[in-house]
Amino acid sequence: MIEPERFVLNDQDETYYRQLQAAYHLVFDELRESVAMKAIMETVEGADTWHRANKLMRDIYTLFSPFVQKNKDLRRAILLEKLYLMADVAQKKAVFKYTAQDKEGNDIEHEGADLEWMELAGKLYAQAAKIEGLDQPEMSVINPDDLTIPEIEITSDPQAFLNAQNPDIEDAEEWPDEYDDPEEAEEDED
Repeated sequence: MIEPERFVLNDQDETYYRQLQAAYHLVFDELRESVAMKAIMETVEGADTWHRANKLMRDIYTLFSPFVQKNKDLRRAILLEKLYLMADVAQKKAVFKYTAQDKEGNDIEHEGADLEWMELAGKLYAQAAKIEGLDQPEMSVINPDDLTIPEIEITSDPQAFLNAQNPDIEDAEEWPDEYDDPEEAEEDED
């Protein structure tokens, strides 16, 4: 099912695939796995036990997507959008215009601010920032000036590669060609 271009499903696998699709469409919008399991057990044919429903759920995660996490991310984004909209409305309501008369009786337009609406807007913005993680200090970014690029050496000597891998060994011993394994050479020397 994961690689349909490489494998052909037999009748039993095709039936199971349709069962998986039905279960996925049933629980796609669900936020809790326990409720999704109960819905699968009650609705999907052949998944009447917890074990079978759980197998279907795990296969749905593998084949389609981990819908519970995806739905949480989607709901989080919707919640953030609503928080920002409500904060904008509160901010607009916090500032108002009013008219007053001066000593001569002329109307003068003034701007005022409602402290309660301003506090509400601030709280809503703070909540949205907390959900987005904007209240956390950012990790310092790597400074490119602090990085050093190693010197590149081009050679056709295979021993140079081995020496570069082991910088503690200055001049590696040459093993005779008849030995493929350095341990065999040491045993013969003894």
